[in-house]
Amino acid sequence: MSRFALLLGGTLMPTSRLRRQIANARIVAADGGMRHAEVLGLSPELWVGDFDSTPEDLLARHADVAVERHAVDKDKTDGEIAADAAI
Repeated sequence: MSRFALLLGGTLMPTSRLRRQIANARIVAADGGMRHAEVLGLSPELWVGDFDSTPEDLLARHADVAVERHAVDKDKTDGEIAADAAI
């Protein structure tokens, strides 16, 4: 069974404990959570969301990551969409 780490928006404190916890996990980023992938040196296998909090330069820097776009007017948060993708 695979283990996933979801990268969500908010503040990130990149500690050694966090790095151990996400080691060997499959990564899914939700919208602006991609900023955390950069800080942690990760390349998610999937990037989901409505991208309303993602600047164009961040999208350009990670053009190699598979993207799943959703409408801004939706019933789920970007984090819920990321969790559904992982499940």
